[in-house]
Amino acid sequence: MDEAQRSRFFDYWTLKESYIKACGQGLAIPLGDFTFHIAAAQSPLRNDNIKLSFAPHRIDHPQLWRSWLFYPSNEHRIALSLKADHDNQQHHYKLRFFESTPLIRRQELQSIGGEPVTTD
Repeated sequence: MDEAQRSRFFDYWTLKESYIKACGQGLAIPLGDFTFHIAAAQSPLRNDNIKLSFAPHRIDHPQLWRSWLFYPSNEHRIALSLKADHDNQQHHYKLRFFESTPLIRRQELQSIGGEPVTTD
């Protein structure tokens, strides 16, 4: 497996973990019951390149889910999945990530929907 394949595998794995945790059921949800589709030009600042689909027997609505992939370093990735309310499918989210050393320093790494902030 080349490095690009390995990296994409961990993208999918991390996204799948984010979904089963967001549902609150963990591995009680079979991993084959849902699939993520990541467009080739994935941007960490947009989630419209990540789509979710379900097996016919899984009762869920992909249009309610929003998922993001973030790469805080070359060795780490973060996936976040959120379910919108039925009445508020077009909700806009503001996400902020911080690098912090407790009681010493906090620095915002990435902000979506707002300006980056650095605090010492």
